[in-house]
Amino acid sequence: MDKCRETARKFVKQATSNSSLDIYTQAVTTCNVDLEGLWSDISEHKGDNNVLENLLVAEACLRDRNAEKTKDGRNLNAASSLLYWILATLPPREELASAWCEFQLADAMHVEDILSSLAMFSSSSDPWTTVEGAQMATDLLQRYEIKLREEGKFGTIIEGMLRRKVKPAFSKTKTPAITSAGRKDMHPIPKPSFDPTLFDTGTKPWKFKEGYIVSVLNWIVQQYQNTDHSMIEQHFPLLIPAILSFIDDENIAYKAAGCHLLEVALRPLEQTGSDILRRTNLDSVFQDALSHCLLSIPTITPEKESVYLLSFAYPAIFTVIRTRFSAVTKYQGYSDKPLSTKSKADLEKDSQLRIESLSRLVRHHIISSYLHTSSPRPTEDTSISSYPHPSLSTLLLKQLAEAVTSLEIEAAKYLQDIVPLLSSTLTNPFGLAYLPLLIASSQCYQSVILNCWPRLSRWRGDILAGICTCWLRLCDEKEDGVSSNDEQPDDRGHLRSILKRLVILLKAIEFDKVFDFEAELKELVDADDRLETLLR
Repeated sequence: MDKCRETARKFVKQATSNSSLDIYTQAVTTCNVDLEGLWSDISEHKGDNNVLENLLVAEACLRDRNAEKTKDGRNLNAASSLLYWILATLPPREELASAWCEFQLADAMHVEDILSSLAMFSSSSDPWTTVEGAQMATDLLQRYEIKLREEGKFGTIIEGMLRRKVKPAFSKTKTPAITSAGRKDMHPIPKPSFDPTLFDTGTKPWKFKEGYIVSVLNWIVQQYQNTDHSMIEQHFPLLIPAILSFIDDENIAYKAAGCHLLEVALRPLEQTGSDILRRTNLDSVFQDALSHCLLSIPTITPEKESVYLLSFAYPAIFTVIRTRFSAVTKYQGYSDKPLSTKSKADLEKDSQLRIESLSRLVRHHIISSYLHTSSPRPTEDTSISSYPHPSLSTLLLKQLAEAVTSLEIEAAKYLQDIVPLLSSTLTNPFGLAYLPLLIASSQCYQSVILNCWPRLSRWRGDILAGICTCWLRLCDEKEDGVSSNDEQPDDRGHLRSILKRLVILLKAIEFDKVFDFEAELKELVDADDRLETLLR
């Protein structure tokens, strides 16, 4: 028994000197003694300073004992005394009562610190982590999220992370377009022609000192679900300054990160029809900020960097427009639903604003960028159109298709720009050198036909010229057996199927009776029998 107590006393002293709360109880020497002997030894060493030591001795003596029923009255009395003593010892003492509040706050802060630290390593694309490390961090974060959501603490913890970890990193970065409450500033201070803080690393600790903030923010916005729209609206004033700081930065990578964060954060709000962008007037702030990103095109910006940025910027600006005018699209889907005069007037006004936003995007960014980075219309010196940046041109045509789909019949006012642009792309003699561009052009034509068919009578010849020329070039290349390095195995078959689909759609349109569309198709087949598979 003495050896057991000496071992217990040794471990208590070590824990006290190291300020450690962990004691390996299994290392305390066990002792085979009856209950009366154990209680007698504990009674002899009772005292405030010996509580932990006595508990270790009791645990060591009872560790290997089997369940037994004793009829010995002395052992029964000893067992009862041990039980009541242990139950009286376990509850925290009065000295700890005053520290309860501080401990609860410290525990919450610990959770915020733990989640922030894990989120820093949640992306395998970051240079400071690995695929295995990112997977481990993600698994732990998922467990924490499930637990916190079950306890109803997830929103509070995320808000704490934003306030303690994210907000201080952006406190010195100016965002004049918004107020401190996260709303549009109606009287912003104009930016100087030259920003003196451009080379001041102290104003951007999130960029030059705490680069992991991007990963933390990325993890936070990805955890938002459709049911969290109220939580997102509450966190909006904390998210927006950081996102706008990224978008306004001169570095392409940070601009792209800001665009991605904005798109992901708005998705749940779009799905639930939140009107926070209307209430805060932030849609115009976002559109202005993103519009500057859309100007990052060759020759000032290299093609690779331009494609990287625009692949995030365009989805972000489309998401902003859809989120801001979600009530309009919802009403258009249920137009038979009765509305009050005021509500109907508001929706009509919003519908017009939505068309203006999309039209501005089409005319001032998509079409103008396409014409700036390529030459779909032959110049005086040559009869061949030129596409020096095919990957960027492909990206822009995909955005044009989405814009036309969103505008619907309102896109008809741009047919005089869109149809020649697409037909020139399809008729380019070197177009098969980069098939993704031809596929994007034909898919854009599909959007045009589906949405603007009432106004296509005068453009049917130009559309057929592009479709037929592209088809004949495919036939020629098939005979020659030539293919490009970037070509995928199914690209040619995919392009042929789209071209056939375009002809089917054109046949479904009821053109003016003065035109015999079937006779026109027959003339084309008679001119070149290779078009029979396409047009018949």
